[in-house]
Amino acid sequence: ASQGVCTLAVLLLLAVGQWYQTLLGRGLHVAHVAHELMFIVVGCLVLTGTLQSVLPAPRAARLQEARRLLDPICYAALGVLFLSHIHDKSAVGTAWHVVLGWA
Repeated sequence: ASQGVCTLAVLLLLAVGQWYQTLLGRGLHVAHVAHELMFIVVGCLVLTGTLQSVLPAPRAARLQEARRLLDPICYAALGVLFLSHIHDKSAVGTAWHVVLGWA
């Protein structure tokens, strides 16, 4: 449970950092929104995993059933987000996002 809480804290810091940079004059771009959505999707995955480990058995079993649908949807959403946004047009940057999108 503590690893999940720490991971959620890191995701929150990353999200706040992303918005802080955006508000400092860089301007809001599609890539910023995509990054925020990625933090939300990964946070959802971490939160459901953490809750499943701390909830009592009957509720954890129901959450496990829900995760059979939720987890693939979240991973598919991450793939679409990685493949759809472009902010680094270098060959390495593009390849990195393509690899992460299809992973």
